[in-house]
Amino acid sequence: MEKNIILILLLAPLSVIICFYLKKYIFHKLKKSYLFVLPTIFYFLIFLLLLINQNDLNELSFKYIKVHDINISLSFSFNHINKLMSLVVLIVSICVLIYSSSFIKSENIDRYFRYSFFISIFISAMIFFSLSNDLLSSFIFWEFLGLCSFFLIAYYNKDKKAIFSSLMAFWITRFGDLFFLMGIIIVLLNAESLMFSQINNLYTKEYSNIQNISLLFICIGVLTKCAQFPFTIWLPRAMKGPTPVSALIHSATMVVAGVLLLFKLAPAIANYQLTQNFIFYAGLITSLTCSIHAFKEDDFKKILAYSTLSHIGFMLIPIGQNLSDLSYFHLYSHSFFKSMLFLMAGYIILTYNSTSIKDLKNKVKINSVMGFSLLIGCLSLAGGFPLTGSFSKEYIIINFISDRNVVDIGLLFISLFFTCMYSSKILFTVISFENIKFNVDKNIILLIPIVILGIFSLLGFQTKDVFDNFINPNFPKITFYELVLIQIFIVSTFGIFYFKESRVFDLSKNFFNFSSYFVEIEKIYITIYKHVFIELANFIAWFDRNIIDGIINFIPYQVSSLSLKIQSVQNGFIRNYAAILLIFIILLIILLGVGLSI
Repeated sequence: MEKNIILILLLAPLSVIICFYLKKYIFHKLKKSYLFVLPTIFYFLIFLLLLINQNDLNELSFKYIKVHDINISLSFSFNHINKLMSLVVLIVSICVLIYSSSFIKSENIDRYFRYSFFISIFISAMIFFSLSNDLLSSFIFWEFLGLCSFFLIAYYNKDKKAIFSSLMAFWITRFGDLFFLMGIIIVLLNAESLMFSQINNLYTKEYSNIQNISLLFICIGVLTKCAQFPFTIWLPRAMKGPTPVSALIHSATMVVAGVLLLFKLAPAIANYQLTQNFIFYAGLITSLTCSIHAFKEDDFKKILAYSTLSHIGFMLIPIGQNLSDLSYFHLYSHSFFKSMLFLMAGYIILTYNSTSIKDLKNKVKINSVMGFSLLIGCLSLAGGFPLTGSFSKEYIIINFISDRNVVDIGLLFISLFFTCMYSSKILFTVISFENIKFNVDKNIILLIPIVILGIFSLLGFQTKDVFDNFINPNFPKITFYELVLIQIFIVSTFGIFYFKESRVFDLSKNFFNFSSYFVEIEKIYITIYKHVFIELANFIAWFDRNIIDGIINFIPYQVSSLSLKIQSVQNGFIRNYAAILLIFIILLIILLGVGLSI
């Protein structure tokens, strides 16, 4: 069964190629929507196989390479942790595929194929990543995710900003790959294995600085791909890609994949306080600054992008506190409502042709499917009880308060305050609470995925039970009074924005300036690129051309010069040959005469 699942994962992107070939060259009347229909069927089949055979699936390994008597394999484990993540990815991905089939229906067949092909590879790579049981396979399929995201972000290739954004995302994540690879090499030399179980066993039994460094290198690689501080600049600019791609990247795939990887390495990380602190404060700083910046933004998609960064930071905080189950729980719950919000944003933007929430003011009525779904999404962002997004957030907050100092707690609550603020900003700006009829295109294909994800976001108790059955976590209990206090804080923040909106913006200007120093650091990267990397590249190029090439080419140059001089002797003139022969005979006679006299 395990091999069948792997085979179907490979068949999904292949089916797109077959459909494209049939449509373009043989059956011209074939609907281009089949480029989405077939991979959707394959992914749904995988979903059923994982769901039905929960206890019958085991590990699967493929021999890859042998390095100094160390056999390295690509290993995939179908344990409950990996299966749950795969199921979440499949739910979100199937919804995105259905949504995409209508979202890009106006594109020609070539562009339609390019989109469907890369998004299918992206989804298959993410499921492979979720099932991976070693560092090498995780790295390989994470690279597939990065490559596909590069092409998908630059899908609108006539837009120079989209091309620039895709390049920025590609090169920043490649920078992280250098550290990730160095970490993998150090781990391999120490543990003589890249399997998560063996790494965790070794790193929990022994402590060494070199092991600490390997984990730090892996964490740097994770931070770049998760767009955490100081690598936050690439993800908001990835909004230039199609909205369904944003929904997929920001919810349960590429940027949150690093959280899943750290969860798998959590036992090893727990033994190294420096690595834990590094993850904790990277998450806390990102959560704080990006929540403030999300409130500052007016672009609908960018608000959601900075919200994603803030929530990923929130996921990293429990790993830094040795509470990795909470991190995974928030990753799980965040996937549903964030993907729903992005799909909803795409629907609204497509309808009204604007991404500014000022232009979208009161465009969605509360007594509609879209209005109710947006209400669920905004309350889930803030952590409103009993929605899916609330439970994980409440656990993290309560454990944070009981474990950290006053300064850290203060920073967290500032982050929570601005999270509620940007959630209320979307809610009270976009939604109209008056019963007004709007001319909205009721595209059922776009609405169905939003409704499905909205149901998952609404059923907080049920989604929590599913998580408990799969992971069996050991969460501390939250008292009724703690729960009430958190909800009072959320409701109060919403009330403050509703009644004192302009006053809140005036008082937040200093916070906006503060967050800009951490978030809007693109100029720093460009300056470093121009004055460090380009200058260094120019020097290396000069050194290569003049010094290295000069040394290597010196002997051939001398030989070539000598050969040219010798060639001048043979010029084809008989008188020259006769003169040379005469000179040679005279010199020979002189030498013989001198020799005989001696």
